[in-house]
Amino acid sequence: MAFSPDGHLLATAGFDKTVRLWNPATGEPIGNPLDRHTDTVYAVAFSADGHLLATASRDRTVQLWNPATQQPIGNPLTSHTEAVYTVAFSPDGHLLATGGEDKTVRLYEAQRPERALEGRVGGAAARALLGTLSTGESVSLGPVPNVGVVLAVAFSPDGYQLATVGLDKTVRLWNLATREPIGTPLTGHTDAVYAVAFSPDGHLLATAGLDRTVRLWDPATREPVGTPLTGHTHTVRAVAFSPDGHLLATAGFDKTVRLWNPAAQEPVGNLTGHTGPVAAVAFSPDGHLLATAGEDKTVRLWNPAAQEPVGNLTGHTGTVYAVAFSPDGHLLATAGLDTTVMLWNPATQQLIGTPLTGHTHTVRAVAFSPDGHLLATAGLDKPVRLWNPATQEPVGNPLTGTPTRSLRWRSHPTDISSPPLASTGRCGCGLLPDSRNKAPRLRARKDDTGERSGGGTASCAASHTCWTSLPF
Repeated sequence: MAFSPDGHLLATAGFDKTVRLWNPATGEPIGNPLDRHTDTVYAVAFSADGHLLATASRDRTVQLWNPATQQPIGNPLTSHTEAVYTVAFSPDGHLLATGGEDKTVRLYEAQRPERALEGRVGGAAARALLGTLSTGESVSLGPVPNVGVVLAVAFSPDGYQLATVGLDKTVRLWNLATREPIGTPLTGHTDAVYAVAFSPDGHLLATAGLDRTVRLWDPATREPVGTPLTGHTHTVRAVAFSPDGHLLATAGFDKTVRLWNPAAQEPVGNLTGHTGPVAAVAFSPDGHLLATAGEDKTVRLWNPAAQEPVGNLTGHTGTVYAVAFSPDGHLLATAGLDTTVMLWNPATQQLIGTPLTGHTHTVRAVAFSPDGHLLATAGLDKPVRLWNPATQEPVGNPLTGTPTRSLRWRSHPTDISSPPLASTGRCGCGLLPDSRNKAPRLRARKDDTGERSGGGTASCAASHTCWTSLPF
């Protein structure tokens, strides 16, 4: 699920193989479903100018669309040989990066003259692929090989580098100008890497995963910065830099949220109080508050500078899976297992009005539109619902589609720390659906405690609750 940069369009996708465009202001669908894919659609992303929409699917293809006409642009991009899980445009919109189960990241030039492409790429293989995405031809700038199953990608703030992480335990950096890897993979993690984030100034890269460590890297030198940040006693599923980059928050299955000083590579706080795994973390836009939520049914507010709790929001009757601040920081939206969405005043820590009801199953994701005038909510009951946060009234009819587990939005086209990707198709354990089967089968694995981390068909059979964490 993704808002266009100007907030005038909403794209949703999922298990029914289609992509749907909606008018968020009216809640009405725009045109017919976009139905070129032949299997589950895992990810959608708008370009920074909103003129392109990219979609990725279990059918091993990436398709570009013109959102204005709802028409496909050219033929599907078919370079991947397995399911494609993630797509991201570079900040300037010139490149599209895709990654998936075939262990490659592929780069495409979004709008590039034929002469420049031929001069830059060269060779018979490149000439066979010449053209531009905007005129209907796909131009692959080549696969990024041998990266293992890709779980996450992140562009650097300046758009010159791409970071990829995944099941092969490594972190890889790529030069987007040359389409070449920058040196050898960054090694150190001893198990799958689930999360990656650049600091706001691009001087640091944070990664975390199943080995319970958080690692900092210098993208310029490709060297680790200090020793691994240790303290978590279970899988780390989320990392988030504060808006000024002075703090790093990490959270996971060990029921804690840890704060670190990235510059000194030292812990500055261990926020305890949750009595279950922490499912979501979010800094307020000004960085003065940190919201955390999870299996204990509570939303907790913290002063990250003082590492002190400032509030405990109770009202949900089940696991809270999603939290999001409005762009101005005046509202906090929370949602979860109890099928409700709640709006809070972070300053007074009071519930605003009554819970927003209408969902009939777990709500997994919440996101404010870039201007804060709309709130989108989605979950396992298939409809995406739009609300007016000011009046707490629904906007239009529910946007019917398919179950949605995750939702991300980008507040400004130049903010690519959280690209507008949606419906990754992953269980919150980080386990991926099997691209060879129609049903979303999750691969089971055990960590070193012997605990089963996932499995089953259509839902996780883990002994713990699963979620998709939101890297806000």
